[in-house]
Amino acid sequence: RGGGACPPPAALEKIRDPCAGRPGATARGSGPRPIPGGDLEASGVLEAAFAARAVEGELIFLSVGDTRDHRRVAKDPALKDISTDFLLHLLANLRALGRENWLILSTRRLCGRLQAEHCERSCVWSTLWDDHPGLEPWRLKPGDMFLMWAQQWRYVARALELGYRVFRADTDVYFAEDPYPLLRSPLLRPFEMVVQHDFAS
Repeated sequence: RGGGACPPPAALEKIRDPCAGRPGATARGSGPRPIPGGDLEASGVLEAAFAARAVEGELIFLSVGDTRDHRRVAKDPALKDISTDFLLHLLANLRALGRENWLILSTRRLCGRLQAEHCERSCVWSTLWDDHPGLEPWRLKPGDMFLMWAQQWRYVARALELGYRVFRADTDVYFAEDPYPLLRSPLLRPFEMVVQHDFAS
């Protein structure tokens, strides 16, 4: 246009996706599909995210927020990123076990970091209760882990209502073996819900 010659497509420089071929960034076989992120409160995002990340109706639901725990940072400023470190270690653990059907509830900012720095295209965020009047008395802000803790159960419940089987896990854990064969075993198969005690032995 404007008198200038338009180069043929073959002459255009191909822009390589830095995440091409990386785990978590591309779909493999019948496994989970990568997602671009999105607000679970926006129309259609929740249903699309569940459908893309679940495998044979099974979904692992994880959450990670910005570390704003002053106790951790006061002890060691390096701990400000510990929540993300926990998550990345768990994802590597699950991948080694052949499980990648997770969906990560995070903040929009942190989801962007996971995508850009770790090619992890399996995260979403939520604006649920961001303007709730109960936040201020507790000095909570959107993105705080304590708010996300409440949000996640709303979405776990919605996934169950839609017929998914949900494995909800903390991120500061390690699985020495694939938990699914045990959950599907004759011992646990009859149960609709299996819950691990947080403190009891």
